[in-house]
This record gives sequence, C-alpha cells and structure tokens, in this order.
Amino acid sequence: MSEDAEDLIKYADLAMYKAKEKGRNNYQFFTKEMNEEIVTKTLLEKYLRKALVKNELELYYQPQFDVKTNKIVATEALVRWHHPVKGLISPAEFIPLAEETGLIIPIGEWVLKEACKQTKMWRDQGHDLSVSVNLSSLQLMNKNIVEVIKAITFCCKLDPQYLSIEVTESMAITDLTDTLHKLKQLQEYGINIALDDFGTGYSSLSYLNILPINTVKIDKSFINNIKNKTHSEIVKSVSNIAHSIGLVVVVEGVEDEEQFNIIRSLGIELIQGYFISKPLPKEEFEAQFLN
Repeated sequence: MSEDAEDLIKYADLAMYKAKEKGRNNYQFFTKEMNEEIVTKTLLEKYLRKALVKNELELYYQPQFDVKTNKIVATEALVRWHHPVKGLISPAEFIPLAEETGLIIPIGEWVLKEACKQTKMWRDQGHDLSVSVNLSSLQLMNKNIVEVIKAITFCCKLDPQYLSIEVTESMAITDLTDTLHKLKQLQEYGINIALDDFGTGYSSLSYLNILPINTVKIDKSFINNIKNKTHSEIVKSVSNIAHSIGLVVVVEGVEDEEQFNIIRSLGIELIQGYFISKPLPKEEFEAQFLN
C-alpha cells in the first residue's frame, strides 16, 4: 500500500465512506479493491458528465398494450447510455451514480424533452400514443419541477394529457405534503400521474386514495408468480380496488402467454413487458409497431 501520511488519510476516508454506505455500527478496512472501485466510479462520473454534451444518451421505448383493443396505446421512455469505448452501459450502473451526483437533474430534463418531442411527432403522424417518463426522487424534490415539466410540454407543443409522470410510493411518502402539492398541480395541468412499482417496499392500499394519481402500475414481482392462485388473487384485488376509484391499472413484467392470459382474465386493461416487447430504440419501435 503506502506509508505516506496523505495516502493513509485518503485510504482511511475511503474506508469510512464504505462503512457509511453499509449503515451504522460497522467498520471497514481499506482494501485494494476498494480503491479500484472508487477510481472506476470517479472515471464513470467523468464520462457521464460529458454524455449529454456528446449526445451519447438515447431513449428506448417500451410499449404498453391495451388488452381490450389489441393496440399499443402508450410507451414508457427509458434512457440508455452508449459510451464510445465502454459500449452500452446498464442503467443499473449509471442511474444510481446520476442520482448520487445530482446529474439526474439535467439528464431527467433531457429525457422529458426528448420523450415529449418524439411523442408529439408520432401523434402528428397519426399515431394515437402517449408517453410515460420516470421521475427521480431528486427531480421530485426540486422546488421548480412543476414549472419545468409545464415548460417542456409547452415548448414541445404536446398536450399534457399525453404525458404520464411515474413516481414510486417510497418517493412520494418521503415528504408527503410537498409531494401531494406538486402532483396535484401537475394533475390539474392535465398530466397523468402513475404510481410505479406498486406492491413493493412500503406499499399500502390507502395511498391509492391519498395520492393524486390516475394510474397504478403493479410491480413485476407479483407477475413472476401470478400462476400461483394467491398472487393472482392479490393482483385481482388491487385491480378491483383501483378500478372502483377510477384508476387505470398497468401490469409490468409480463413475459409469457400464460401470464398474459391470466392477467386478461382478471379484467386488467394495460400490460407491459417482454411478452409484448423489450424496450426498443426509436427506429426499431417504429418499424415494429408504427408501420
């Protein structure tokens, strides 16, 4: 390692931060791997800061399928990063880093602009599509987020009713009063609000009535085992309650025909997942679904 005082202090700091990541009441020894991890992370952050400027980010679109009409009625816009050297970098790798560094704010705004602009183009071409965009916790905490989203839809000339903002329940309840105020403003402007990943974490049916939402997205963890009667009954119950208070239900993570048929039998209207399509680049999405 090193006997230099400055190096030793740096190593101690790295071990301290690692211990903090793992929660309270623990300690960590500095290791060579720890240093390599920090170096890799620092380099990735450097690349990510340049990704927007260098046009390395791209939106992929995953369709939402209406079971009753047998049509694609919406898409979820998902950001992907094509690095010229490292290739396609997984969102699981760079999104947490973007949130940690605050880069999710400019990246999130770029996603909103591109998604709204593309959806407006598709609608002008005669395709009856809306788009869903995920909002990060940092974006939701931004005091100007309502004005930012309104300005983007206005500049893109997209009717707000064709944009859906997705938030998770854990995000929404972090500061419930502030969240309620912001989501209500967006909803009054005409934007649809979707509660994403419902059924995970702190999920409670009571939030379906508290939060100003239009749509519930049932998490794929329920769909993985939907062939089990207990899971299918849970999905059916959530769906029935959501429908009874006027909410639209979307089921995520549908991967095979048996799951599709079970969900259809439960009266759920919208599905999303690899059984319909994986997320696709714009050109592939157009070729597969809009021609």
